[in-house]
Amino acid sequence: SLAKKYAMLFAYWKRRGHVGRFRIVEEIGRGGSGTVYKAADPAGGGPVALKVLDMGLIDEAGRRRFIQEGLICERLRHPNVVKVLARGESQGKLFYAMEFIDGVTLRQWIAERRPAPRTALAIFSGLLDILWEIHQAGIIHRDVKPENVILTGARELDENATWPELLPAARQRLKILDFGLARIQDAATLTRTSLLAGTLQYVPPEHLFGKKIRETGYDFYSLGVMGYELVTGRPPFQAEESFEVIAAILREEPVPPVELVPGTPPALSELVLRLIAKKPSARWQEYARIRAALDAVIAGWG
Repeated sequence: SLAKKYAMLFAYWKRRGHVGRFRIVEEIGRGGSGTVYKAADPAGGGPVALKVLDMGLIDEAGRRRFIQEGLICERLRHPNVVKVLARGESQGKLFYAMEFIDGVTLRQWIAERRPAPRTALAIFSGLLDILWEIHQAGIIHRDVKPENVILTGARELDENATWPELLPAARQRLKILDFGLARIQDAATLTRTSLLAGTLQYVPPEHLFGKKIRETGYDFYSLGVMGYELVTGRPPFQAEESFEVIAAILREEPVPPVELVPGTPPALSELVLRLIAKKPSARWQEYARIRAALDAVIAGWG
């Protein structure tokens, strides 16, 4: 059978310990469509992150998304996007090699420590600009969440630094990854789709029904949810089951961050809530407007 064939190929590949020219060192992550390994690159000398698609567990649409992810990352060439160094097929498996980033995901960082308020704001500011630049390159990520952001050297950030020092220091430590759900945008149109892209907590409410969405607004909504988590240490809606999350997104209003974390600047609390407003007409979806509001928060912080 096809499954047996892939199982045999996988066993053979595992015994060899190589994918293409890359030598596997250790497994560092696993998802629904494949596995990520730390690997050595004889051609380049340094370690790489090797993402290998499990062909036996994915359909043709998943295969196309995997290929597109590598192509999009190659196209971006952005300092805050994980670089793709090579792509190919080996032992019947598609793969691509990325630069190896030594750091932690934003999810891990939030869980390990409550971000200091100024540091959280600096990271939020950096992510806003990075997403806008990705949009300017014609790409919508559609899966912006803490698991897909890596922080390098986050513990070295100085909470007491001046804003001109803290803002660029935070930004340069950010790396965006996982463009498997990304799409090339048409800035002049809206998109309608029945595919539920992204992760429930980070999906705009109207997308749950396949309604029209302003493409860049999708990522900014997700950023708003992340901003809420950075400020409060928790998502705006907490539930164990998917249907409960959906119900909360559609019906409940999130507790304002300023009520959960006293001392949060009211303007920052309002900004985050504006980004995740249920009604699109009440939601801030344009970069210039969000940037201006964020700059006002920073200026008011001193």
